Amino acid sequence: MITDYSRAKKLGEREYRRKLVKGQYPYLPSLEEMVHDVDRMPEISLGLAEIPLDMVVGTRTTGRQNAFAANFMPLVGEDSEFAAKWSSLYDSQVEEGIRDPVKVYEFMNRFYVQEGNKRVSVLNYVGAVSVLANIIRIRPPRTDSEQSITYYEYLDFYNVTKSFEIVFSAPGRYSQLARILQQNLHDPWPEELLEKLHAGFIAFKEIYLARGGQKLNLTVADALLIYLSIYSLDSLIREGRDVIGKRLSRLRQEYIAASQPDRIALIESKKDAETPAKNLAITKIPVPVLPRQAFSPAHPLRVAFIHEKNPEDSGWVYGHMLGMNHIKESFGSLIETMSFYDCNNEEEIGQAFDTILAENCRLVFTTSDTLRPYALRFAVENPEIKILNCSVNQSTHALRFYYGKMYEAKFLLGALAASMEDDHRIGYVAGRQDMAAIPNINAFALGAQLIDPYCKVVLQWIGSEPRNDSLSAETPAGKAKQISMFSDVDMIRPEEHVRRYGVFELAENGEQKRIAAPIWNWGMFYELAVRKIMDGSYDSMPASRKDYSLNYWLGLESGLIDIILSDELPRPAYRLFELLKKGVMEGRVNPFEGVIYDRDGGAHGAEGVPLTPAEIMSMDWFVENVCDAE
Repeated sequence: MITDYSRAKKLGEREYRRKLVKGQYPYLPSLEEMVHDVDRMPEISLGLAEIPLDMVVGTRTTGRQNAFAANFMPLVGEDSEFAAKWSSLYDSQVEEGIRDPVKVYEFMNRFYVQEGNKRVSVLNYVGAVSVLANIIRIRPPRTDSEQSITYYEYLDFYNVTKSFEIVFSAPGRYSQLARILQQNLHDPWPEELLEKLHAGFIAFKEIYLARGGQKLNLTVADALLIYLSIYSLDSLIREGRDVIGKRLSRLRQEYIAASQPDRIALIESKKDAETPAKNLAITKIPVPVLPRQAFSPAHPLRVAFIHEKNPEDSGWVYGHMLGMNHIKESFGSLIETMSFYDCNNEEEIGQAFDTILAENCRLVFTTSDTLRPYALRFAVENPEIKILNCSVNQSTHALRFYYGKMYEAKFLLGALAASMEDDHRIGYVAGRQDMAAIPNINAFALGAQLIDPYCKVVLQWIGSEPRNDSLSAETPAGKAKQISMFSDVDMIRPEEHVRRYGVFELAENGEQKRIAAPIWNWGMFYELAVRKIMDGSYDSMPASRKDYSLNYWLGLESGLIDIILSDELPRPAYRLFELLKKGVMEGRVNPFEGVIYDRDGGAHGAEGVPLTPAEIMSMDWFVENVCDAE
């Protein structure tokens, strides 16, 4: 009917004026104008499929683009042949539906119409959610840009799901979704799961957008990923709109934090940790907190620790247990502590959090990054309880994060080891490949290279593999020789029979000569957090940072990390160590300053400029003098 065409035209004219007022292009974008060399890019036929109508954003060529406003509503006069054809298509849609597929080109997760612009216009007008299309994918050249990396990850995701609708805005999120759903990006996903994912996505999208989600700098898929990191996919199908809506309300601060990933307040010194506001005015965030006078021997602050493993099997957990003992000694009867060990499955973790809630704990430390998703869910649902997770560089509002710059100590240990080795080889034994492993290895290698430019760091990952206690590597003369200088795990338990930790020299008879060892002083940080709860300053932040994600990332200067030296260390080596340590603590020496070459020949950083914290935390490359054990 021409009446409906007139209504659609008014919608188009309104959108046209709105775009002009904002200084934006008022017509449909044309792919050939946007990407000038698009005709030279490879094209791949994907066949016939239903595609989300809101992902159809423009035309393939410039031919008909001025006939439509940017929202696909028509702009041509009512007495034109164009209007008559549009009206005829509308009548067909009302009577029996539009059956003929359109032809589109997919480019970077968006669709551009080659044939069928009026069909897409009519379907938009009647509120359809999808359109049947013959699809041709245009594959852009791969680059190092974040957008390109994300798109090529999407291509892997498409190959195993054939899904168009789930579009993330940053690298790594397709892999994260696969892990949550216990899948990978190599093998096709089960059909039943794909149907469930599609249904869950549609349900989530409707509720999320109805609650203003389009105002955030997140795709619907980005928001869904945050939801699925806390709640199950089944819940989106099983639970009602009201329940899901309430969960989204609780997650609003998480969505705000995720939409502004650069808004991470990184606390890198003890002084700033004690007073994060620096010289800015303090504003108290209005969240429920216990008043200062509430803590007494009769009403102590209850503090809980949740560990993935136990102190009998894990030096990492043993170190955190020492930190807990420190605050028990420091605060006496003003606090009570409880620990939960071997929380490595959903049932054990759930029981720990249930007990914490029942026992009225007000401060919780989760000491492993693997516990982060569970801690986040608990924090979102229980905002009155303060929860910190031992991790860093996270953009989550409900949790705070803490970790140490162990790479500073590793840099010093690498220099110290190189000053005492005589064959240009140092063995480095590393545990599991977590967020800190690569920066630690690289810092150690750079420290060794600083003292001995020819030094190679021979890397062995132990993990679940048997340890190789006699690493060997070729010397510069080309002869294989057993390595005698080692850096091993950071910490062991006192009762362990294996004494391989820190930096040591291994004699031919198997005897070990201890040189140095790094230590974690977790008690320093735990004491700081408890004091901030007790004096009421835990939630004191500058008004300009109240929506920031707070990450404590402390180094040698704070005392969170230190190094124990052997009494038998030669005086020159001791003096070298002290000079470098003072430089690091005063900020004059930075392990990652200047141009750094990786072992593939790539260059990182710039002369005279240190790498940023984000660049250090996200390292996925090794320094040029790191080689793998044979």
